[in-house]
Parts: sequence; C-alpha cells; structure tokens
Amino acid sequence: WKDMFIIPELLKICREQNANLTTAQGETFTVYTDRFLLAYHIHKLLLGVDPYGRPKSISKYSSSSVSAPPTNAMAIGGNYIYTNVLNGYQIPNRYPDFDVLTPTLQELFRRAFQYGASDPEVRPTAKEFSDALEDYIESLEYCECSGWDHYLRKDYNKPYCEWCRVEHEYGQKRKFYPKNIPYMNDNELEYCMKIDLSDHYKTLIRKELKKRRK
Repeated sequence: WKDMFIIPELLKICREQNANLTTAQGETFTVYTDRFLLAYHIHKLLLGVDPYGRPKSISKYSSSSVSAPPTNAMAIGGNYIYTNVLNGYQIPNRYPDFDVLTPTLQELFRRAFQYGASDPEVRPTAKEFSDALEDYIESLEYCECSGWDHYLRKDYNKPYCEWCRVEHEYGQKRKFYPKNIPYMNDNELEYCMKIDLSDHYKTLIRKELKKRRK
C-alpha cells in the first residue's frame, strides 16, 4: 500500500482480505470516506502536513535510521500526529503548533483522524468545517514578521511568528514573485516596500497600490 492511501476503514478491509482497492470485497467508498478526504485536504491546506505524518523518536539512544511505523499502520490505529502520537515518539519540530488553529478546528480534526479511525460516523460534516473555517478566517490578524504573507489568529499568544519558525525548520528562504502582486493584499504589498527588493519590483508594487487607491 502507498502512504497516500490512508483512509482507515479501507486499509482495514484491504489488510483483512490481503487485497487492494480494485479487488477488495464489501463496502468501500461512502459518505464517511468523503468526509475523511475533505478533512485531509483542509488539514494539508491549513497546516501543510499529513495528519498521520511520521513522528520522531524521543529516545536519545534511537538510531536516525529507525523510523516510526508506516503511515498506514498509524491511520488504522487512529494515531493522529497532534493528539494521539505513538508512545515513544513526538511531533517533529517542523510541524506547526496545533494552537495556530482555533479549538473548534482542532476538535474537528481530532474527530476526523483519531476518533474517526475506529468510528467513521463521528467525522465532521462539510457544514461543520465551513462554519469553523469562517470563524477561523475572521480571527486571523496580519503578522508583522519577516514573512509578508503570514497570519495568526489573534488569540495565539506566542512571542514569535510560528510560520517563520516553521520556515526556519524547513530551511526555507523567503522569495518574492512579482506575478503574485495582483493577489497580495495591501498589508502584504506595503510590507514588501520595506524589505530588500529591487527598484523594479518596488515600482511594480507602487503601481499596484496606486491603482487600488483610485
């Protein structure tokens, strides 16, 4: 099985029958698998990581070559990386802090990936996610940090920008792409005027801001 195939109940069917999706017998795709996939994609969009991503060992004696069980095994066990990490393991530093999300979104993801692994019917509906996302978006505030497109919810009370920290963990360097100018909001454009960009790029930004203020 490939790691991307991680809907728990389908994995269980395939494991029990020693089959794959095309040969497995019985119920496969349902409204509950749809709900899982919806939650999975929202999770990736908001946090940028897999819900059953590979945790890291907390033992100082473990070899770096020894990894956690396969993603599929964690999916079947409901080992959601944020709320039910495997014993002896912890969330990797490159994963965003779970608290960047609202408590409501956190609980919806827990239902989708931890509790939903054994009871698919508890997975959140599209309406639940829609309402939670609306509240989350309304809570976001522009972050005055080294990232010109970083936003954090107003109740996130850390003394640093979590998204800058994650970028640092990944070794990512901030890059400015002029093709994004029409899609950036005023806060983002005004911040870019303060950073080390070429005169040509800043001229493009000025033109865009001037056009918007007419």
